Amino acid sequence: MPNQLSKQDARTEGRIDLHQVSPALLERVLAVNYRLRQFLPPRQILAGIRESADSGEIILLQPRPSGYAWSDRTVPLALIVPFYADICVRLTGARSYRGNQPTPAVWMELRGFPKGDVAGKIAKWRQADDAVFIQRTEAMEIANISIECSWQSWNFEL
Repeated sequence: MPNQLSKQDARTEGRIDLHQVSPALLERVLAVNYRLRQFLPPRQILAGIRESADSGEIILLQPRPSGYAWSDRTVPLALIVPFYADICVRLTGARSYRGNQPTPAVWMELRGFPKGDVAGKIAKWRQADDAVFIQRTEAMEIANISIECSWQSWNFEL
């Protein structure tokens, strides 16, 4: 029988690598993963960071098929945005900004993305207090790992 990771191990798998990239990101990942029934394996967040650094695209990660987060508040999401010399990572559980009513907006700025004022939305992400920044050069040193969870990506220009 193959050696399977326990739920505890899966929540923290990759934490050493995350710590090497950014202690602040590790702290944020673990805080969200322990709070929610669903979780994003840290290795998958690393894979998303590397993919964003390689492609220059905005990456949205979630552990289950796309769309679940809009109706299930236990689903975490990682939003990974490349800037000029940095990669910004925001991680949270799905949440509504209209009371408890689920909406297709995890972050208010994401509503309607990638349409509308993309530059303005990106500027808001840049100023967010829950954002963690990693230098693109650091991100490029992350091993190439395939993303094994649901993800979407968008091209944009600053």
